[in-house]
Amino acid sequence: MLQKIGSNSREMVESMSDIVWSVNPKNDTAKFLMERMRVFAADLVAPSAIQLHFDAEKQAEEVKLTMEQRKNIFLIFKETVYNSVKYSEAKNLYVEVKKTSTGVMLLIKDDGKGFDVNNYKSKNGNGIKNMRYRADEVKARFDVASSAQGTVTTISV
Repeated sequence: MLQKIGSNSREMVESMSDIVWSVNPKNDTAKFLMERMRVFAADLVAPSAIQLHFDAEKQAEEVKLTMEQRKNIFLIFKETVYNSVKYSEAKNLYVEVKKTSTGVMLLIKDDGKGFDVNNYKSKNGNGIKNMRYRADEVKARFDVASSAQGTVTTISV
């Protein structure tokens, strides 16, 4: 019981930190989003055997993002990286951020065992559904493709 309370408390503090970060107008460029993503992914993979490969184009840094875009993209990123670390049995996790003509494109790829995207059910059945909803909220393109060679998630905003 105490362990569950501690875990819930940590999750609440992390959620509050994410909210405070996303509403701070100083963080309105992709540069700050990329820094936060890099730190989150590095911290999450550190205790595992997964190698993180994070590649962000310099040109993408200055792309302006709204508060809602920052929040939702980061939450999709967190869910994707968490799922990869927890379930994929991957050796490598690749993150690419590129500037596009309309904004930025984020690609998250692992070389794990993959899963059936059409028959996927997370513990509460809402993982991919929630990510799609978050992408729709900010009019982002969201795609997940998976095979026995790994999973690729793409977000474009």
